Parts: sequence; C-alpha cells; structure tokens
Amino acid sequence: MQSGAGLIRVFVSLVAGIPCLAAPSQVSGTVYHRQGKVRSPLAQATVTVWAAVGTEVLGVVKTDARGRYQFVDLPADKIILRAGRPGYFTRKAGPAHDAEVSLDCSAEGACSHVDFELVKAGVVAGQVVDDLGDPLQDIEVALTRILSQERDTPGKSHSGSTDDRGIFRVAGLEPGEYILQAAEAFAGFPHDVSYATPETRLELEEGTDVEGLQIVMRRIARHRVSGAVQGVALSAGMAAAIEALPVPPADAVSTLRPARTVKLDEAGAFSFWNLPAGKYTLNLRIAREDSRETLRLPTLEVDRDLIGLVLEPVPPTGVAGFVKLEKGVAPQRVTLLFAAVGAQEARTVSAGPPDYRFEQSDFLPGAYQVLTHSEEYYVKRIGEGAESGPGGRVNLAPGEIRSLEIVIASDFGVVSGRLIHPEGPTGGKERWASNCRVALSGQGRVRTVPADQNGRFHFNNVLPGEYRIGAWWDLSEEAVRDEALWKRSADFVIAFPVEPNTEVEIDLRATP
Repeated sequence: MQSGAGLIRVFVSLVAGIPCLAAPSQVSGTVYHRQGKVRSPLAQATVTVWAAVGTEVLGVVKTDARGRYQFVDLPADKIILRAGRPGYFTRKAGPAHDAEVSLDCSAEGACSHVDFELVKAGVVAGQVVDDLGDPLQDIEVALTRILSQERDTPGKSHSGSTDDRGIFRVAGLEPGEYILQAAEAFAGFPHDVSYATPETRLELEEGTDVEGLQIVMRRIARHRVSGAVQGVALSAGMAAAIEALPVPPADAVSTLRPARTVKLDEAGAFSFWNLPAGKYTLNLRIAREDSRETLRLPTLEVDRDLIGLVLEPVPPTGVAGFVKLEKGVAPQRVTLLFAAVGAQEARTVSAGPPDYRFEQSDFLPGAYQVLTHSEEYYVKRIGEGAESGPGGRVNLAPGEIRSLEIVIASDFGVVSGRLIHPEGPTGGKERWASNCRVALSGQGRVRTVPADQNGRFHFNNVLPGEYRIGAWWDLSEEAVRDEALWKRSADFVIAFPVEPNTEVEIDLRATP
C-alpha cells in the first residue's frame, strides 16, 4: 500500500530476531545549563539510560563538577537517554529539542557522545486578595498546562498555597499555556464567606519568572444545608460522615475544587453551616472497626439554605461473571480495574484459575471504564458486544448486579519503521531523518517515541485498531499531542489499521 506520506509494509507473523554478539557500548557527554545564548556545565544533574524495548533501567549517574557523565558496558542494542534536575527542564537532548534521545548502539562505534541542554523552569509568584483587597491565607493556587489548544486538554498541574500575607509561589513550570486558578485549600477554611476565581490563561516562555501577580477572589454565597440520613444503621463505635464533592462546570479545565466533610451524629443528623453555592455529589463514608464503606447519596444543587433534608443512600451496585482468556494469554490470575468515568472512584476485581469467576458488590452506581493492571494483556470485549479496544465501558444501575463476560487478549501488534527525509534522496539514495519525535495516535491515546540517529522508530504492545502516525522535527512529547498540529500536518500523516499479531513497518516522511 503506497501513500503520499510514506510506504507501509505489513507482516502477518512476528518473528523474533536472532541476537548477535557485539562489543559493549559506551555513551558519554556533558549536561549544560542554557541561559539565553550562554551555556555552562551543570553539576549534579541526573542522567538515566534504559532499554528502548521494555522498561529496564540500565544505569543512573550524576554529572560531575564539569557537567560530565559516562556509561560503560551498555548492551549493543537500542537505548534511550534522559537528563534532568529539579527546577530545570530539558531543552535539547542531543541535537534535537526534546526531553530524551534514542540511540541504536547495535553497530560498533554507533554510540559515543550525547550532550544535553537544560533550562531553568519558570516561576509564578504573587498575592491572593479578596474583593476588598485583604489578603487570603490557605488558598491553593494551581497552574494546569494545556496540552491541546483545540480541545483544552489538561496536562500536569503545579500548585502552592498562600501564607498569612496571601503570598504564593509556584515553581517548576515548563514553557506553554497554563490555566491559573485559585481555590480554598481545605474544608476548614476559617472565613465567614467563600471565595472563587474564574480560570485565567497565562503564557510562559523558557525560564519565565512572573512576580507580583495579584489574584482577586470574589465572594460567593454560603448556605446552611442540614438534615438526616435514613436507611443506615449506625451503631456504637462507628464513625460516619458526609463528603460533598463539588461538580465542576462542563467547560472547566482545572479540577481544583475542595470537598467539604461533616460528621453524622448517632441519629444520622448532619449540618453543613457554610456550604458554597453549587452542585455537589454526596458520598456517605462509614468507618467500622475492621472495614470502611462508601455509599452514594443523591446529587444536591445548593442555591439557598436547605433545612430538614431527608437523604437515603442510593442502592449500591456490583458486577459478577467470569474472565475468558483468549489463545496466547498464559493462565494466571487476572486483575481488572473498574475506573469511574468522570470521578475518582475505582475498584479492582480479580479472577483466577480454575473457573476465573468474580463477584463484587461494593460499587457506586455510574459508568466505569474496565482496564487491566498488566501490559501483557488487555480487555478485548465485554459480554457479547463489539470490539472495545483499550478496555470497555460498563454502566452500573443502582441496585443491579451486572453479569459480565470479560474477554482478555494479548494479540498486540508492533509498529516500526524509518523516517524519510522531507528533502528527498541525495545522490540517488534515500535519506533518513533523525532527531524527530514520532507519534502514534489511536485507541484513545497518543504514544510517542524519538527516532534514533538512523531514523528508526519502534512501538511495542500496540492494541489492534485504527491508527494515525506522524513525525515532527524538534517537538516535545507534549507538543505532538495537540490535535491542531495533526490537522496542519495532514499531508505527512498516515492512517492505517493494526491487525492482531501483526507487525506494520512504515517508511514515514518526516514533517518539515
């Protein structure tokens, strides 16, 4: 199959390579601190090397006073190098603007020298005040990096709390666009009113220090919410509490929303004296001497004082059934993760020989994504439904014990290949592009690897399904997750299927 972006070759069976004897490899280099146009050796940076296939760490060293490091007796195979130090991020790995570098050390002398450049991470500092200008203490300020501009996909968050002067400082920030939000840091906030702030966007460049930022939080109404929980027997020695989890707006990127918790008395009565206005998910948490239980209560909309509420737990739900192992999955105990969609609830279910049956009844009602705890197999189907890819979704209704047949498979594919230089052949021979970031998008995720110095790349354990693949010069792992980038590079992106137990080899033209 020929494409304008490259050439695809599909191999139906996977054949293990025959290892060859080769001399051990060694890699050395220097880690530099870049500040503007000046760079200087960086001591005490950590350099890590691990196998490109698998997750085995082959070595970890610290740079000396001259920023130098060295690895010896490395296997003659594909490896990945990464350098780092707290308070810094990697600007260049080898010749590419990337966090890591991939090397093929299978040929004698192929690996010898790799330098890194690290840049100080950014800092955002300032003060949080109320709408009267008074400082607010114990406010959590969070900056959440946006990975995809088109869909506002959130990435890693950094946060810090204000002191008694309302001062905060958040460090370790890489360049990019961030959502800044401030919220009360804990349920015991001492003020008589609550405060909130809208999400604010902030663009940071390399090593940016933003000082003197002022965040004004507006006052929002608080309400008294009280009543009793019925249908639950509370005996002596038991502790019970209601947890009110704010439901964030549908357009919110950050999830910085503090929960409130109050205890129940022996009669099941409760009272929130100052609950901020908003929508809440209520959980009843019961602690016994030897166990803990969580029950779901009805969702509550708070826009005024609510006195005399009568709440009853939503009937719990559960799952039962058996796990079916497809051919190729070794007999073993299987652990499945049921992760609640849009919530932080999760349950694990295990099943093993001889019948692989399971049953568990302490689930909260709702939708769950079913995943595996192992990279050796995946959830292929649930029940008699269609292929579900990297897991499957199950809706659990209140009071229902859902009967499930969960099919486990290990028929992964492999995607590998080489990058063609966008400027075409030289002297009649094809040119290969190195120092590029290759991204594989499909089955609900984006995986990325750096191409080695020969332009080769490799993805293991690829779930069967439809995929896109592309390669870009000098872009970070996070940058290639932006959907807008894929659309702009459509002429250089290949779409293709990965069938079970197949290897797809692609000659992919790198994006200029």
